[in-house]
Amino acid sequence: MSEKVFVLGNGLSRKNIDPSKLDGTVIGCNACYRDFTPDVICAIDAGVISDIVESGFDGDCYFTHNSWNLLPAETYSTVADGTEYETERKVGDNNFVYISGYDAKIEKSQKYIIWVPKDKEHKIKNIGTKVKGWSTGTSAIYVACRDFTCNDYEKVYLLGFDHNNDKYDNLYADTEHYFGKDSIIRKGYIYHDTITKDRIQCYTRINGWIDMHKEWTEQIIKIIKEHPALQFIWVNYQGDDFPKLPNLFSKDEKEICQF
Repeated sequence: MSEKVFVLGNGLSRKNIDPSKLDGTVIGCNACYRDFTPDVICAIDAGVISDIVESGFDGDCYFTHNSWNLLPAETYSTVADGTEYETERKVGDNNFVYISGYDAKIEKSQKYIIWVPKDKEHKIKNIGTKVKGWSTGTSAIYVACRDFTCNDYEKVYLLGFDHNNDKYDNLYADTEHYFGKDSIIRKGYIYHDTITKDRIQCYTRINGWIDMHKEWTEQIIKIIKEHPALQFIWVNYQGDDFPKLPNLFSKDEKEICQF
């Protein structure tokens, strides 16, 4: 437990912040392990999860909302059909997880068989069904409040949560298991810039990223309201629409030394 918990989304607003200098528990999301080692990682998509496991990350993990269920090796032949992406099974790995997600380009669905290292079994948990359907980032904030705070007036810092624009602003855009930076979204479906110009214009501004970001902001506000004794600091929030809540504050990254 720590008096400060830092939840790192992967928005561009945190690109100048060195996570190793954060004085508290650091909870990261998805591909953050590529650049630094957080205390905890949260991930929902099976593809990213398989990458995290294969990377050898040794910290605590919260994978999926309720689909992380260990299956004994003896059941492998009853579920595998050869179409799955399968991680390497190492000596001592006696359990695996069978889950579905997207392929590396997020163009089609993909099934995954993920062999769980024996010494990692107790370090991986489900996020929980209370926030089923939420984004990885907002689910991570939920985990931070539920499992990593224990006293009133503790501080929960939100970094890299860029929710007031209509772009896919993500540090890992255009990499495996992430959308392209020019992707647009309509009613939950992603349309890449490889489609025709007419179709892009047809879907732009109808149900774009701004609507998705609004939904994510509403999830954050819900968490903040449910934890009135905690202090939330939204770092590098830009815009006049900063949510007005008694326990929510904003800070610029230049104030990081004052954390």
